[in-house]
Amino acid sequence: MRSFSLPSPQISFRKEPFMTYSPEMHAGNGISPQDQEKMAWVETLAHLSRRLCLATGLTEIFQLATTLIAEAFQVEKCAVFLYDEARHELVGRAPAFGIDRATIEQIRCSLDEGAPGRLIWEHDKPLIIADPAADPRLANWRALGRSLGLRSLLICPLWVDHWHVGIVVLANKRSSRPFSAAEATFLRALADQVTIALVNARIQHAQAQEAKRGHTLAQMASLLHATLDPRDVVRAAASMVLMAAGADRCHIFVLPGAEASPLPVLSASRTAEGTIQASEGVPGEIIRWFKTHWESLAVDRSTIIEEALLSPLIPSSWITRFHLQTLAVVPMPARDEVWGYMLIEYCRAVRRFDEGEIRFIESIARQSGLAFRNAHLYREVLDELNPLRQSIARYAPLIEGAKVAFLVVQDGRYGYAGGAVTELLGYSSEELFEMYLPDVFASPSQTPVIESYEQILEGGTIPSFEAQIVRKDGQEVTVILSGSLIEFEGRPAVQFVACDTTEQSREREQRLLGSKLEAVTRLIGNLVGEARNALTPVVGFTELTLELPDLTPEVKSNLEVIAQGAERAKKTFDTLATWAQIQPPEKSLVNVNHFIRHVLSLKQYELQSHHIEVEWDLQKELPETSLDPQQLQMALLAIVDNARDALLQVPQDRRLVIRTRRQKRGFWKLGEMIEIHIEDNGPGIARENLSRVFDPFFSTKPPTQALGLGLWIAYQIVKNHNGEITVNSREGEGATFIIALPILRSEEPLES
Repeated sequence: MRSFSLPSPQISFRKEPFMTYSPEMHAGNGISPQDQEKMAWVETLAHLSRRLCLATGLTEIFQLATTLIAEAFQVEKCAVFLYDEARHELVGRAPAFGIDRATIEQIRCSLDEGAPGRLIWEHDKPLIIADPAADPRLANWRALGRSLGLRSLLICPLWVDHWHVGIVVLANKRSSRPFSAAEATFLRALADQVTIALVNARIQHAQAQEAKRGHTLAQMASLLHATLDPRDVVRAAASMVLMAAGADRCHIFVLPGAEASPLPVLSASRTAEGTIQASEGVPGEIIRWFKTHWESLAVDRSTIIEEALLSPLIPSSWITRFHLQTLAVVPMPARDEVWGYMLIEYCRAVRRFDEGEIRFIESIARQSGLAFRNAHLYREVLDELNPLRQSIARYAPLIEGAKVAFLVVQDGRYGYAGGAVTELLGYSSEELFEMYLPDVFASPSQTPVIESYEQILEGGTIPSFEAQIVRKDGQEVTVILSGSLIEFEGRPAVQFVACDTTEQSREREQRLLGSKLEAVTRLIGNLVGEARNALTPVVGFTELTLELPDLTPEVKSNLEVIAQGAERAKKTFDTLATWAQIQPPEKSLVNVNHFIRHVLSLKQYELQSHHIEVEWDLQKELPETSLDPQQLQMALLAIVDNARDALLQVPQDRRLVIRTRRQKRGFWKLGEMIEIHIEDNGPGIARENLSRVFDPFFSTKPPTQALGLGLWIAYQIVKNHNGEITVNSREGEGATFIIALPILRSEEPLES
């Protein structure tokens, strides 16, 4: 028996004797030849065990085991055969000692009942075969034995914890002496070490594969659930199966209902270059086959047809046309329902699946089923919301760009909150789950909302309606509210959809106000014309009468009062006539930031004298725009005067904030506008007065102090610039006037 020093990573052994026996050595140390041989065996066993512990894969284990065992036993050939559970046979594994790869991988030994090789497999101890050509247990290996020149064999099972892994075969000793029982025992010890190494390698490989598959599955699930379009889901699912499972073709059928026939949705295939091509529909031959057999397929596990050529279920035309080798039919479940099936084809070679691979493919199908179910439910929700869309079609211009929140109410409490809930209400989902239905609505809206909730739970329907929501910060928001009956966590619930229309309602009010102001403007123009015509003779005859002689002092005094009143009325009417017929703006290119600073400089002394501090927040690099400087100056001064009067009602800390911004506004066809914000911290505007701020002759000041025309004039000027003017205010919190002007270019020269 020889032992060898174990090398470094590349497999090569130097034939060095473990211990050379000589009479002198025996005499000197008292070790008998038998003990010396036993020590050599122990050393060889230790070398093999130590080396196998460092092996990182099956290939290295086969190389180490066959080479070391062959050298230790001085044989010409050594090979490992592993058990193939799918085929129920022993299969030669490369590398082997003394047998080339092509030859060893062709060696297969059936273990079916009655097969000769089964006699070897059932033998749980080393087996010495002196004459392989004559032994009946090697009947199906004889042709191979003759080609390899087999003369003697020693076969040892690879067996651990009642798990038969395979066998080790030693062939043709280099000496004429046959294998001994002691050598068989020693091979059994070595085989145990090889078995342990193989089992550990398989476990490590399985763990690595499971980790890799888990990571891949997590990525796939993320991609599958990133879309709510059913077509995108099935397309992504087919592509992932082809890439992850190494398949050649994948067909997906969906089940539209419990009684309905499966619908072919998509086919995907892998090209010769490795790219994935997908097409709508499935080949007709495959459709006919699936519709014939799908009801007999299992819904809780995959149906694997490993050798399609041998299966009576697969028509020969399918095999001939598509070169089908292996077919896997995998259900796509979601919860307790199957939503479809994947037909996975392998066309280049027969595919043998292990349990891990089947679980992996079924996991992909399960994630695909869940994603498809979510997308399908999303479509159903959209279909259920179609009546809602129709009922609020008249509000379409108002809800453009609005924020939408989804609220599910069960047992009077919020059970789900999605969409723009936080943005719309100011509450987090966790805070809402602690609240009851009416808690977020303003008092006037609480009763209609509760009545709608109860009506929907009783099976009724409600039209969409406006309601006022109170945000967490106390601000009121106008929404269009609609509701429908759904099932939530297995019980009835009501889903409310709240669409924020606060800004849109304000724009609608502004448009209505604009129409009203246009009518009032025309009326004022007509009335002023009539009044001036009627007043002219009064003024004229009063002046003529004052020139008559012999007027008593009392009469003259009365006529002077009439003349003064008539003159004052004439000036008022002249002013009204001027504003009722505001001329079209004469525009030029203006830097808005410079222009606003210039306008405020006209009021600088007045504001300082009233202890009003002006704060600036002007956006840099605003584009120049085309406007009428004189008219816009008039509008700005009117708004600043209004702010000044409001700030005079505040005892201290009077602030006027001027801001400019470049904003995109969806309602404006040109898209971008420049906004001018004029904000004060005065007493604010009462809610009931907000809709009347731009009315002519409306003022909260006494009639002797103001005509109430300033903001009306500002409105007319901004409108003539194709702009918009709005006001935001809450009583006790100041007011903000916003002028929005379109960004327009002009060829006229820039005015300094």
